[in-house]
Amino acid sequence: MDRELWKHLNLELDHEFTAKDALEVAGLTYRQLNEWEKKGVLGAGRDSSDGWRKFSSQQLFALLICATIRNDFGAPLESLRKLASYLLEPDSDHFDWAAITIADSGWTVYLLTDLDETFIMHGDLMLLDLLNKGFLRPADSPNYLLLHVNPLVNKVLEAAGQQTLEKSDDLYEDLRKHRSSTYQFPSTDITESERNLLWLVRSKPDQRISVHVTDGEIRRADVEREVAHVADGYTREQVLDALESESYQTLRIGKHNGRIVSLNQRIPRVLDGKAEKTRTQPIEDDTC
Repeated sequence: MDRELWKHLNLELDHEFTAKDALEVAGLTYRQLNEWEKKGVLGAGRDSSDGWRKFSSQQLFALLICATIRNDFGAPLESLRKLASYLLEPDSDHFDWAAITIADSGWTVYLLTDLDETFIMHGDLMLLDLLNKGFLRPADSPNYLLLHVNPLVNKVLEAAGQQTLEKSDDLYEDLRKHRSSTYQFPSTDITESERNLLWLVRSKPDQRISVHVTDGEIRRADVEREVAHVADGYTREQVLDALESESYQTLRIGKHNGRIVSLNQRIPRVLDGKAEKTRTQPIEDDTC
């Protein structure tokens, strides 16, 4: 993180905390601290001269977040170990980033996580944008917790004898004015057809989709995809299986030296909820 910006904000960049500081800030006991160290949750180092634990601001911040989630949500230590690993990444000082973001722009910062694979720390506006783009819509989406980061940053700053940071509404007000002065899409949100199309896009990554729009409304999508690739060519049975797999489709066959080397399906999908008209099932034979 930019040291000059820290100086500009009148914040001390490097501060070392003792185990006593960590216990007071995080609300832990020495016994818990020892257990967390054994489980790999603790990121503190030990002073080579006296053997006492020493914490950087980043390490204390990580410990405080883990303790808060442990107390508020009852998260197991194994999950906290994964969280601490994210918060203590050597190339990313999340405490520095959060403190400077709050001080410089007045943002409200949150941590969004499933305590397993997803760890996202960002301003609330960025997270809102992420949610609007459908981050939580998949049916198999895990459960997430949302943690307010601003007060935790201030706890670390207080422990270091630094000024605390206040959020500002200026950025939000400027954004509201900007949005009110520009064209806004209708607030009816996503339509059924758009939702169906979004599901279709996410259902299989290796496909091509052509969308048919009438009077500004999505009516139909044609999905093109290759039947599972076979290195030695497709058999007659595999072609028949593909043909019978869909009620309405166009099956495109590519042949080379008498062997069927490619097999692609074009499948129409009605997205507006209306009844699907009967379609034929032509077979296109592309001889190479």
